[in-house]
Parts: sequence; structure tokens; C-alpha cells
Amino acid sequence: MDQNLFGGAPRFLTRPKAFSLCVGRDASLSCTIVGNPVPVVTWEKEKMRLSAGGRFKTVEDGDVYRLTIYDLTLEDSGQYMCRAKNNVGEAYAAVTLKVGLPETVTDRAPSFTVKPVSTRVGLGGDVTFYCRVAAHPTPNFDWEKDGRYLGETNRIKITSESDSSSLRIQSVRSLDSGTYTCRAQNSIGRAQAAASLVVDLQDTRLLNADKSTSLLSHMQKRKQEMRKDISLYRTMESSSAALTTSSSMITEELGSLGLAYDQEQRVSALTSMLPKGVFTRTCTVTEGKHAKLSCFVTGHPKPQIIWRKDGANISEGRRHVMYEDQAENFILKVLYCKQNDNGLYTCNASNLAGQTYSAVLVIVKGKNNVCRALYAS
Repeated sequence: MDQNLFGGAPRFLTRPKAFSLCVGRDASLSCTIVGNPVPVVTWEKEKMRLSAGGRFKTVEDGDVYRLTIYDLTLEDSGQYMCRAKNNVGEAYAAVTLKVGLPETVTDRAPSFTVKPVSTRVGLGGDVTFYCRVAAHPTPNFDWEKDGRYLGETNRIKITSESDSSSLRIQSVRSLDSGTYTCRAQNSIGRAQAAASLVVDLQDTRLLNADKSTSLLSHMQKRKQEMRKDISLYRTMESSSAALTTSSSMITEELGSLGLAYDQEQRVSALTSMLPKGVFTRTCTVTEGKHAKLSCFVTGHPKPQIIWRKDGANISEGRRHVMYEDQAENFILKVLYCKQNDNGLYTCNASNLAGQTYSAVLVIVKGKNNVCRALYAS
């Protein structure tokens, strides 16, 4: 730069900028100074002149003057001054540097911020389930279908990053229908989230060509399901007095199913403790099959759902999968039922406006029995 254009005392065309850095990083303070004669530039910290060497390096590049501090420590925090002087005059510019400790990252078990969404797809279509978690350390992801590990194939692709994972199924087949669960785990803990896939035995192109008809059919089907749904569907205006099942009726039915006497008494006692108006159904499911309990509830704000067995909260796990399907049913799926899955299952839905319950008595019988009042697959 032609110094004749900037004759006289030193002047700062650009000044060093204040900023904050963490311990261990490098800091670079720079400014542009002109003057004639060319000024002598020095750097100071808290009015103490800094000498180049060690962790401090000074560079002059034309009119640009730079101070670099390597491997910052907490003691490097403070006010720095760049002073420029020639025989005509003097100028200076001050800047504050803050050095702090790295932000502490709290270890935490995975928690889903985005859960996979239940979906319906036509035969031959493609589908992607996606989820995201907040966790530290970085978790590992696994996908399962109906409780069994799912690996990649020529049709199934799994992509996982530090905080998310996606499962893509191409050219969907009827056997792909089921419940898909994403499990995230790190050294602190683990979590899971599930969604269902329903494969329509109709080409996906035909489904897309007739969306209005499909929607109408779905709404009509949903109304029919609501009428015969095993779970309770109530609104504040509807009366539930006619839906009450007495504990004596439950006890008689338990006896006919051949349950042990102590289990009969326990279930009967639990049934009598249910809120008045809760309609209890009985279900028999074949041992080794899946039991699918469905609860349809509407409300604003969206209700929170708690599933219980014999009065104790059910936690999601290998054989207990919870999700919301595409038709907005809240689902509890018990995989590969065993004898200890016998019991009274309740769905408690609550929001700021109140709460409601539905209940079903699940009986696991030998493999020659079939489910009479509950979806099983």
C-alpha cells in the first residue's frame, strides 16, 4: 500500500476483535495499521509488553500486524493492546480476550427426539423409518422387526449417524408387515421407539391413483372398528353406565378359563378397583403368538398413555412394544406370549381435561387355542 496516501501519525484501518475461546485453543489478534514513516508496532497485555517467543508469535505482513497465542490457558484472559508509534505520533487499540473451560457435556442415556412413524404402503412400494436421539456418549443403533434383529439385505438398508438412524425397505412385500423397533444404547442406558408397517396387497401405483377412495374406505372401516374395538372409546358426553362389567362376572369367566385360584382372586380384586364405568373384556391368546392391545383415545392436548399389567406400569422392552399406529390407535404389543403374560391389562389415557381407562383380561392358553377378543398375529 502506498504509504504516501496515509502520511503522518499511525492510524488503525481495522482493529482487533474481541472473542472467547476455550482452553487449549489458539488465538489470533490482528489489525491493519498505516502511517508514514512506517510505525513500530508492539503488543501488550495488562500494560506489560509481550515478547515474541514460546507460545507468543508476532507477524508483520505489509500493513497487517498479528499476535498469535498458542495453547491458551485461563491466565491468557485479559485486555490486550496493540500500540503503533512513529516519529509523528502514536495510536493504539485495545481488545479483550476471554479464555474459558470447555463446556461440560453431561452423560445421558438416549432419549428419542424424533420417533419412527407408523405407515401404510402398497405392495412393491418403498418405505423409510427415521428416528433421532439426544445422548452422550454417542449411541449405537439397532433395528428389530417383531422382536427379532434386523440386518441389511439387498432390499433393506440401515443408515446410522451419531444421533440418528434410518431404516429403508425397498420393493415392499406382504411379509414386511409388522412392528419395527429402533433401539439406541450407550454406556449410560438405552431407549427404544417403535412403529408399525401395514402392507396393502395392492400395487402402490393403484393406491396413489385413488387416494380419495382409499381415504373414504379407511374412514368407514375405522368407524366399524370403533364399534367393535375391545378397548374403551369414550367422550365426555357419552354415558358409560351400560359398559360396566361386575367383578362377579369376571370371576365366573376366570373360573371357566381354568386359571389358578390365587390368580383369579388377584385379577378379580384388580377389576373391582377399576374406575366405575370401565368395560373389561376377556381375551385368550395362543402361547408363542403376539398379542396386540389397541386403545383409541382422542383429546386436546394429546393424551399421555400409560399401560399397566396387574396394576404395575409396563416398561418397553424386548417383548413389550408400544407405539401409535397410522389410525391413531395407541398400541401395546406383547411378543411371543408366555404364561406369565396372563393378567389384567389397562390403558390409562390422561391430559389436563381428565383421564379415561380401558381394560382387557389376557389369558395365555396352549397352542391349540385361538384369540377370541383381541388381535393376535
